[in-house]
Amino acid sequence: MMPPSIGKVIRDIWRHKGRSVLVILSLTLGILTSGIALFIGTVLTEDLNAQFRERNPHDFRIRTVSTFPEEFAATLEKNNRGATISARSCTIQRYVSPSGAKIIANAYVFRDIAGTGVDSLRDGGSRPIRMNPKKGECLFERSTKEDVALSIGDGVSFERLDGAIITLTFAGYAHDLTTEPYALDGDLSVYMLPETLALLQDDASPNEIR
Repeated sequence: MMPPSIGKVIRDIWRHKGRSVLVILSLTLGILTSGIALFIGTVLTEDLNAQFRERNPHDFRIRTVSTFPEEFAATLEKNNRGATISARSCTIQRYVSPSGAKIIANAYVFRDIAGTGVDSLRDGGSRPIRMNPKKGECLFERSTKEDVALSIGDGVSFERLDGAIITLTFAGYAHDLTTEPYALDGDLSVYMLPETLALLQDDASPNEIR
């Protein structure tokens, strides 16, 4: 015997056929739309992740206590087929802000900033940097833009170990995906050529591989 509640539901559906059909169609359409949206979201997420992995492959960073020959990275790359390995120098410098505050800066030194491999720097946006800064010029990581607020051509001061203040020329912002943002790390990231680091009387020999 059919329960009274089920019988009432069937009678109501039968008495109001038009409204019942609209309700059923609305539910069907809602479920179908939700399924399509979920499917599209899944496909887009997988596609975006694939593109990100393609443009920004997993990398490693090893910083040594002492420096090593520049040929060391090329030897590692040759012995590890399919891997892109580059060498660079990282030294600790003291940036002197216009207010006189001294901020720790990681100075990354490249022979060819525009031609770096896995460490490809971008021009503050998405385009790879195509020209090296000149001697006496430096780039700042773009996460410092709000706090440092420099304009191209501005003088930026660094304090050498002997206390002398050396002024370099700000040449623009770079986007480096391999460094921690300034707001999280608290240290500046600066990029320059070995000839520029020599003005700060520091060694530009490589001490980091990626």
